[in-house]
Amino acid sequence: MRKILLTISVFCCTSLAQAGICTREYMPVCGQLPQHTQTFSNRCMMNDAGASWLSDGECPSVHTAPHADVPN
Repeated sequence: MRKILLTISVFCCTSLAQAGICTREYMPVCGQLPQHTQTFSNRCMMNDAGASWLSDGECPSVHTAPHADVPN
C-alpha cells in the first residue's frame, strides 16, 4: 500500500511541475522567443513559454525612426 501511495504522489508532483503552474508574482524578466524578445511576468512564465532568459527586468522597447522615403 505504501508503495502505491508513493508512486501516486511522485506522479502527481511530476505532472504538476510539467503542467506549467506558476505563481502570479510580478518580477519581470526579458526572454528570447524564436522570432522576438518578450517581457514575461516572472521566470516561471518565461520557462513555460519556452523562452530563453536574457535579463532581469522588462525588455527594452524597440523604436524605429520613420523611413525618409515614407511621407508623413
